[in-house]
Amino acid sequence: MGALDFAGGTVVHISAGFSALAFAAVIGPRRGFGRTAIEPSSIPFSVLGAGLLWMGWFGFNGGSALSANGLAAHAVV
Repeated sequence: MGALDFAGGTVVHISAGFSALAFAAVIGPRRGFGRTAIEPSSIPFSVLGAGLLWMGWFGFNGGSALSANGLAAHAVV
């Protein structure tokens, strides 16, 4: 259908998704799920982690084109 797969991302995401699904099925729900509120432990650390993932994603996808040209810019956008 014309999809452009940068660095085998489709295979990586499919295998990671199935692994996460299997792991979640094995460990089950959290203790207290549905009875108590489960809040994040640290909002600044959550924002920091999201920012690090975002910057890593930009670097990986831009670098997978192996040059600084229009293809690398297309990977980031």
